[in-house]
Amino acid sequence: MNRFYFFIPFIVLMMIGCSTISENLRFGQFEKTSKAYENTLREALYEIASQFMRPAADKEETDFSRYKNIKVFEYAVKDVGLSEDKSEIHQTVEIQYFMLDRYILKTIQDKQLWKYDEEYEDWFLQTGLPDFKFEK
Repeated sequence: MNRFYFFIPFIVLMMIGCSTISENLRFGQFEKTSKAYENTLREALYEIASQFMRPAADKEETDFSRYKNIKVFEYAVKDVGLSEDKSEIHQTVEIQYFMLDRYILKTIQDKQLWKYDEEYEDWFLQTGLPDFKFEK
């Protein structure tokens, strides 16, 4: 019986350690996913960037030809917030972009919501592509 009491603290510490490791892996995955998303925007690969959103049956088709005039110049994360249950990340990003046909530099604040999907074990963007101003 004394041996059993000896192992209780050890088991508790192992459980805490495993949950911390799991969270660290999850946030490491977010860093990789977020950086990959940034890189696709910088490279003007908007169709690929849209794949960072979880596919939905009712998702409307995006006209990617509208994006051919947009080139991201700067992408800077300004604020990051984590939900209590650690399954959502709210991120504010400042994006500077060129409208290539007019050599105009514009700046927007992109408020992003990322959710962790247990089934896919990955983060998905909920808020869609940045709201670039496409006026002519």
